[in-house]
Amino acid sequence: MTVATSSEILDAILVRAADTIGDITAPVMARFYRDHADARASFESLSNDGAAKLEAEMVETILYCVMTWIIRPSEIEIILTNTVPHHDQTLEIRPGWFDGLFDAVNVVIAGTIPADAQAEQQLWAKITDDLRAAVADARSQ
Repeated sequence: MTVATSSEILDAILVRAADTIGDITAPVMARFYRDHADARASFESLSNDGAAKLEAEMVETILYCVMTWIIRPSEIEIILTNTVPHHDQTLEIRPGWFDGLFDAVNVVIAGTIPADAQAEQQLWAKITDDLRAAVADARSQ
């Protein structure tokens, strides 16, 4: 699959998610906090402007990584290499929280992809698998 084709398919996935859900931040955070309730207090303490702004920024960053991965994966690898250790070591963000937020974005968007849209299902699975591996690589450095 070419980058252009992948970009078109990804656009279709993200447009459908936006049309279906609107801003995905609320459902993503609801799913995340369901599995990681203890993270809420940490996020509130890390944010000077309130947790809602930080939550939106975190979801936006993950979406940026998803949207950029197929065209410039090395850029995302660099971002993750700098971001993941900082979150793990300096901010003391548990690895499960980082992974859990990524998984929540994945599940919310994947839930809008029709079961019979094989190309979309395959591309979404590849992007999420690749990003999980990139996060793991960043964490191991």
